[in-house]
Amino acid sequence: MTYDISMTPGGYMPVIHVSQGDENRQVTLRLVDAPDSSANYSIKGMRPDGSAVSDTVSLGSTGLINWYIDSEFTEIEGDCICEVVATSGSGRIGSQNFILRVEEAAQATDA
Repeated sequence: MTYDISMTPGGYMPVIHVSQGDENRQVTLRLVDAPDSSANYSIKGMRPDGSAVSDTVSLGSTGLINWYIDSEFTEIEGDCICEVVATSGSGRIGSQNFILRVEEAAQATDA
């Protein structure tokens, strides 16, 4: 599924639903009004336990980021408040928040 993230300040903040078992799941982010296609992009987050996590990503020529979610983001159930950050040599040039809603993984049973 592709999620639109508007890099315009005050834009809509999407909620992305994942499971604790979704390590390395691909999520596609379409950056609307990305500040600069040659910028460096990263995803930073704050897990429900207060731990900071981050991942480096790259913006494709079509304005899409194919993010393979790191297990650090999905380790703890709850809302991980994240942001896509664009930086260049002069520092931060844009960012936008989104929520990564981590749901409890299904429990296997011996039936």
